[in-house]
Amino acid sequence: MLPSDNRRQRYRLHKIIYAAVLASFFLFLVLKYFNSQNSILSYTVFGYILLVVPISKRLNVTLHAVISSIALVLVGLVSFLNLI
Repeated sequence: MLPSDNRRQRYRLHKIIYAAVLASFFLFLVLKYFNSQNSILSYTVFGYILLVVPISKRLNVTLHAVISSIALVLVGLVSFLNLI
């Protein structure tokens, strides 16, 4: 296992990255709202990031990693679909 100091630093970095992804996707939704309408997929992915990812943290470390990876893939999908 990692020393407690190293784990604490990585956990803090983990929270900062999560907040940055959440804030950037929220700003994306706001800018997209003013330019054109958002799709249901955009709001669903935002809800998934906002609700499912923090809840999965309580279940299992591996399951949380898989659910978080799916969330990042969905963010990329929404960004790609808005470029088309």
